[in-house]
Amino acid sequence: MSKYKMLTPGNKVAISLKTLYESKPNAPEAGIVGTDCGHGILKSNDSDRDYYDLDNGETAYACCDGETVTVVSEENGNVTFRNENGEMPYDFKLSIAECETAIFGLK
Repeated sequence: MSKYKMLTPGNKVAISLKTLYESKPNAPEAGIVGTDCGHGILKSNDSDRDYYDLDNGETAYACCDGETVTVVSEENGNVTFRNENGEMPYDFKLSIAECETAIFGLK
């Protein structure tokens, strides 16, 4: 059981990939940084706007910056989320430490 009530299965939380990207040491101005669970956060620029997307290793993104996702489970210090905002649902994981950074109000 998590010490954070927000991480209870079934709860919905918004993920700030921008905040998580910027918290990683040596994050490039544009490019990709890895997460603790093996995903990559891609920062791209389009004119005057930055975009942050969680790469799932397939053709679509598992999550985009600011999307609301559902907590599926927490095991061994990692939280599984399900994003149902696209054409297909995608599951992805973040470590508890990453959740503390990426979910506002968690700490």
